[in-house]
Amino acid sequence: MSGPATATAPAPVNDDDDRPSNPLIAWLIETGWTLDSPGEVVLGLVEHILALGFPMHRIRVTLRTLHPQFIGISYTWNKSTGEVEEFSPTYEVLQTDAFQKSPYVGIFEGAGAIRRRLDVPGIELDFPILEELSEEGTTDYIAMPMMFSDGKINVSIR
Repeated sequence: MSGPATATAPAPVNDDDDRPSNPLIAWLIETGWTLDSPGEVVLGLVEHILALGFPMHRIRVTLRTLHPQFIGISYTWNKSTGEVEEFSPTYEVLQTDAFQKSPYVGIFEGAGAIRRRLDVPGIELDFPILEELSEEGTTDYIAMPMMFSDGKINVSIR
């Protein structure tokens, strides 16, 4: 007869040191911060994500700024070109039909994330961007806010 079960300590996340176990976070901490531009960081992230076997069609990272003329900067990588393009929209973009019908509105209004599977029958393509991506062969779409280390999300756009 055996005695009562005893709790054991969880296995360490890393056996060798205090580095993060997530290879993308490890890369950001070890290498990403040394790169010269946000575009290079986005390209490096994409390369690491692809190397992990995750298929990607396009990624966009949008950074909001406190600037009197520009709402922020977007860095977009496309599989077709393999390059990162930079775009700095003015505040007028907030009034355009394209923006008003985009997932950005939901994200900026506080949605935790917006995800749509594009490879299932009968899916409602409720944003015009989803139609475009579906036609290009994209199978999944996700948009999410970036959370700060204190857990807050800056979502004010007006």
